[in-house]
Amino acid sequence: MDTHSRTRGAVKWKFRSGVTFGSARQVVSYLPLVLFTLFATATDALADTSKPSPDEVPLLTLNSQATTLRQFQGKVTVVNLWATWCAPCRKEMKVFEEAQRAYPNVAIVLINQGETAAQAQDFLNAQHLVLSDVLLDRDMAMMAAVDSVGLPTTTFYDEHGALLESHLGEISTAELKSKLDAITHAGDGIN
Repeated sequence: MDTHSRTRGAVKWKFRSGVTFGSARQVVSYLPLVLFTLFATATDALADTSKPSPDEVPLLTLNSQATTLRQFQGKVTVVNLWATWCAPCRKEMKVFEEAQRAYPNVAIVLINQGETAAQAQDFLNAQHLVLSDVLLDRDMAMMAAVDSVGLPTTTFYDEHGALLESHLGEISTAELKSKLDAITHAGDGIN
């Protein structure tokens, strides 16, 4: 045997942590784990920085005025993401209209996803709905901000803007009343 062959097997790899590997094969066997850990860490870091918080998402009023959810801080806020083409969204609009009357100290905010002011306003008029806080999110950025996977999505925030709960799918009068009563500690809401 030549000298090179004998010494190659005796090479030890020692890392700062004190872990010693006796061969290149042992180092290579840990490579997928190291790469996966680095990828997962980088992905989490990017996900946390690229997603806006709900109160930073740029929105428009039906009159094309720029706004955000920050205007509702100081009040318990219910945010409903909806669209005119979404059948469950259409069904629950009366529930939110009732809640708006029954809970005057709660901001009931309905954010249309991806449609124009004319589309949203035409729907509201056709349904004879009177809702005070209807906003537009033409880019549907709010869905990403609240980790929504579908419509309708309803989120509940305390008076400081902290997310309390999220509900995916149509919400009934009883469910909304229960959630609002728990949040506001009131019992005289929707009937």
